[in-house]
Amino acid sequence: MDRSGKTCTMWGPSSAVVEKPSRYNNQGMAPRIFRMLFSELERQQEGKQFNHQCRCSFIEIYNDKIEDLLDPMWDDKMFVVCFFEN
Repeated sequence: MDRSGKTCTMWGPSSAVVEKPSRYNNQGMAPRIFRMLFSELERQQEGKQFNHQCRCSFIEIYNDKIEDLLDPMWDDKMFVVCFFEN
């Protein structure tokens, strides 16, 4: 374990990952993004018949291998990565 803070950045400190929602400022990027996404969907739906579909991927890049952590059948050959240097 390299303790670079990736899990904390994505989910927040371990005290924020509990059954009841933690304070917004303790949450990591993932809970904040989900909250913003579904709040926006609710806002757009107000008083309307509204259907939506969400697709989520958690992409990990490790040792030059790209993997979707939520889809074990995902093929990284479908994904194109471009690097630009200044």
